[in-house]
Amino acid sequence: MDTTSEITLGPVSDTRATARTVRYREHL
Repeated sequence: MDTTSEITLGPVSDTRATARTVRYREHL
């Protein structure tokens, strides 16, 4: 059960993290 949730949320959280870093860099 946990493995499935991690696999589905894994890539989603990764994309969100990258988007946040990009926005942070743009603000700087």
